[in-house]
Amino acid sequence: MREFLLVLFAVSAIAAPQPHTIKSHRVNEDADYVYYSDTKSDHTETTRKVRKPKPVEYPASVTLVATNDLPVQVQFAYREIYPNGRIHTNYLYRTKTPRERIKITLPPMPEITTEPPRGKADALRLAKARLRHPDKDKPHNKKTMYRPDRIVSSTVKDKKITHTYESGKKNKETLKHAYTVRVKSVDITIPVKPVKPIKPTKLNK
Repeated sequence: MREFLLVLFAVSAIAAPQPHTIKSHRVNEDADYVYYSDTKSDHTETTRKVRKPKPVEYPASVTLVATNDLPVQVQFAYREIYPNGRIHTNYLYRTKTPRERIKITLPPMPEITTEPPRGKADALRLAKARLRHPDKDKPHNKKTMYRPDRIVSSTVKDKKITHTYESGKKNKETLKHAYTVRVKSVDITIPVKPVKPIKPTKLNK
């Protein structure tokens, strides 16, 4: 029964409206806080403290140290030096005009490293190497990339012909003779027989 009454009291306390402040006045102050005494609607008084804001610290000098050209804005970096020796970098931005946005300069692309793969386990570098040299591992491409060794000169001596190639290589071949026999020519024209004229016939009356 006692536990039931405690639970009922807690529920009723939560459901009841919380007392609000009717009057407040400052009662004390130190370096960090200001203390107030609040009079509540249920005639109780509570002490409340409010933290003082930190004093505004002004820089002793401000210098523009960098200007960064961004796609849509221009960034200005300022170095601020405070009396206690603290250095702070502050950034300000200015939106580009439509004419300035036409000439957008993007930063350069990073250089592609050509470091060789570190063993067979380095799958990433092996894949990059195949992309750079896609025909390296294909043996049939050696035939497609073959350049013919052309003949630059030919000489005939002792019934043999010698070919000299661009690479300096020489090749000798025996000349092949072709024999021909004269044949009596035949008249291929077809004689045309003369056609006899047809006599006109008399019609019977």
